[in-house]
Amino acid sequence: MLPFLYKKMYNWECMKEIALNILKKLEKHGYQAYIVGGFVRDYILSIDTMDVDIITNATPKEIKMIFKDIILPREIGRAVQQECRDR
Repeated sequence: MLPFLYKKMYNWECMKEIALNILKKLEKHGYQAYIVGGFVRDYILSIDTMDVDIITNATPKEIKMIFKDIILPREIGRAVQQECRDR
C-alpha cells in the first residue's frame, strides 16, 4: 500500500487564470491547446483542484522556446508546474 501523500488543493479560479494564460501563450505562437482531465469536472462542480492538465501539439522543445523559464521533465507527458499564490 502506498503511503498517503499530501497534495495541496488550489482554488479553481486561480488555476483557471493560470491555465488560460498558458493556453493563450501557446495559441499566440500558433499551437493548439486544450484543458482536459479532472480540472474540467472540478470547474463545473466548483470544487478546488490539485492541477490542470493541458494537451498541446507543441513539442517539448517548442514549449521550452515559448516558456523560457521552465525546466522540462525527462519524460514526455509529465507535468510542467506553475503554482497559484495563496490570495
